[in-house]
Amino acid sequence: MENKKIDIVITWVDGSDPVWLREKAKYSPDSKQVGSFEDKRFKDNSLLKYLFRSIEENAPWVNNIYFVTFGHYPEWLNLDCPKLKLVKHADFIPKEYLPTFNSNSIILNLHRIPGLEDQFIYFNDDFFMLNKTDSKTFFKNGKPCYMAVEDITIAPSDDVFWYMMLNNIRVINKNFDKKACKKHNHCKWINLKYGLRNNIKNISLSKFNKFAGFYDSHLPSPYLKSTFEEVWNKNFDVLNNTCLNKFRSNNDITEWTMKYWCYAQGNFNPINTDKLGVYTSESSKNAAKLISNKKYKLLCINDDGGNSYIDEIINAFEKRYPKKSAYEKK
Repeated sequence: MENKKIDIVITWVDGSDPVWLREKAKYSPDSKQVGSFEDKRFKDNSLLKYLFRSIEENAPWVNNIYFVTFGHYPEWLNLDCPKLKLVKHADFIPKEYLPTFNSNSIILNLHRIPGLEDQFIYFNDDFFMLNKTDSKTFFKNGKPCYMAVEDITIAPSDDVFWYMMLNNIRVINKNFDKKACKKHNHCKWINLKYGLRNNIKNISLSKFNKFAGFYDSHLPSPYLKSTFEEVWNKNFDVLNNTCLNKFRSNNDITEWTMKYWCYAQGNFNPINTDKLGVYTSESSKNAAKLISNKKYKLLCINDDGGNSYIDEIINAFEKRYPKKSAYEKK
């Protein structure tokens, strides 16, 4: 089966927008821990235009880019670009969840975006393309490409992130029998593409009756709208409760549940994501060097709150992608 059209979805927020800030202040929880965590997530590091440039140069096969925001957008964005679709939260998120400052609520409802293709790739605004890709990097024969590798989820801190990871696993174990999943799709759990170390993990953890966690790559992820719809239909309460939270919460699940759901069903094509992309942070001295890397196709530059090398990173992106994209005003 030939691949159908593939869209990209990018979520973004302007953390300095006064209208957005007033709305956020109305609902902000009285918690320094959550507040500081969320403030970091809303920071704009001025790298967004390089994401658009990297997509245009390395993925010309992409159908449309859906740019999802509270309602604001960068002043440099070319609103007349034919492949750019601006989407406000109010355009697709049910009213009972709005306004929301919870990234989980936004992403878990992406399948509701009008006109979005069934096959789409989700990008955080800190994801980039480094080199040429083709559609088969993300989808083959209508199925997303994933690396299904078991791991043990250990919470090293009381950070909300770890609660959400555990909640994701609970959903999968509630809906699937691990032994049956592995039996029916053995070749997708033990696969040469994963490499020796990852196959050893899958073999070693197979003896346990429940999934204890999965290895995750923080990179652009392919998804199917139909998977979102199925997970919503079968787990409405937990998704609904997540979306009712104005900010990320300990009882949330994340969109990674959709990926794990495909693992359990065997509805994916095996791939080695470690060879596909690389993760770094703004506080890494090597971040700028990775931008000219020829080995990887994908890159994440995360804002980890440390000392930033953002000026060096921007200079490296200007050298790598000096030409404005069609998504920018000329």
